[in-house]
Amino acid sequence: MAEASEKSSKGASVFHSILNSDMPASEKTEDRLTMEAQVLLTGGSITTARTLGVASYYILSQPELWSRLEAELRAAMSGWPQSIPTLPDLEKLPLLQAIVKESLR
Repeated sequence: MAEASEKSSKGASVFHSILNSDMPASEKTEDRLTMEAQVLLTGGSITTARTLGVASYYILSQPELWSRLEAELRAAMSGWPQSIPTLPDLEKLPLLQAIVKESLR
């Protein structure tokens, strides 16, 4: 907390923002920062887990979809492990992108 009083933007975090804000000192306690950390970790974990769960359920419950996705990924990964597809390569896969977007929706 003592180090966060530096106004440098390098390495700034949510915690730096809270500690350097004009909030009353009573709002800048270690307990408050702990609660903020829990909210950030839980929010990121739960939403990611739910999205992966939804995608997995629908892929596994539809054998035709599973087969099409497997074929698309096999083609994209044909050079593995010598050649690993980049994120832009994977973003060009239409079925994979549709599944990701639908799962996020």
